[in-house]
Amino acid sequence: MRRHIKRFFEVNLLLKFISLLIAIIVWVYIIGELGKGALEQQELVEQVLPMYRTIVKDLPIVPRIIGRPRRHYRIIDDKITVVPGHCVVVGPKRILESIQHITTVPIDVSDVSETITRQIPLSRIGLGIYSEETVVMVTIPIEKE
Repeated sequence: MRRHIKRFFEVNLLLKFISLLIAIIVWVYIIGELGKGALEQQELVEQVLPMYRTIVKDLPIVPRIIGRPRRHYRIIDDKITVVPGHCVVVGPKRILESIQHITTVPIDVSDVSETITRQIPLSRIGLGIYSEETVVMVTIPIEKE
């Protein structure tokens, strides 16, 4: 066992040192680039993936509600909350330019008579589009009419 450990440190020592040095330089560079802010992040993504004409966009999240609450109950639309309320997405410019918001998967409120709070996944926007959030917390207040 000791022979294997000793051999690990003796074989290709120069290559291991160079690899470690390159990894540290790349890590410092990426950390520095990420700390610059949204505009700089978008420029970095465009530099890294110029062939895709990729952009970064901050989109509001809108819950997709289906069904109706129990008879004599209603949804209080202006008090619906989504946490987080927005999501940063990265994707092809031609697709993201026309998108104004992201929706959740459908939330069925059929025959519900009280406020509901659920963790809900976001709907997929399209192929090649990535978002920082995949699940949000949605609260739908329901009250008696």
